[in-house]
Amino acid sequence: METTVVSDTSPLIALSRLGLIELPKQLWGRLYIPKAVFVEATRKNPGRKEVKTAIQAGWIIVKEVQDNATVQILEEMFGPGESECLLLAKELKASLLLIDEQKGRKMAKKLGLRITGTVGVLARAAEKKLLPEEKLAPSLRKLQKSGFRLSEDLIEQFLER
Repeated sequence: METTVVSDTSPLIALSRLGLIELPKQLWGRLYIPKAVFVEATRKNPGRKEVKTAIQAGWIIVKEVQDNATVQILEEMFGPGESECLLLAKELKASLLLIDEQKGRKMAKKLGLRITGTVGVLARAAEKKLLPEEKLAPSLRKLQKSGFRLSEDLIEQFLER
């Protein structure tokens, strides 16, 4: 059975900034994003070139959400990217949703979705030897310095694993 993974904007930008945009491809083969995430990730964000390249290569697939009425309801609580990725993950019966925002993660859990974030992707890649362990700590520190909300406790927790 193929693993269906949907991503929100934040993990794409964070992995691009780290020069590790290929990790989802190595872990799952392909990644689905809704149109709103495509717009957010390719609009004046660092990493937009890497995201466009991955789409052209065919391993990031932009997919339209079918239920626009529910998207409009969700947009009262979340941004367009989060709203669409929550719904796309449900529509595709995704095995995993990559999402960093706390509010979006809570909703994903309520919807019964399995989630991980950027740090989880880095940890999984390190476990599978796709990211050398000595690169994990510098990557986490770089994320933290770029404004990514990451506590020292969380960093230590992952490094101990």
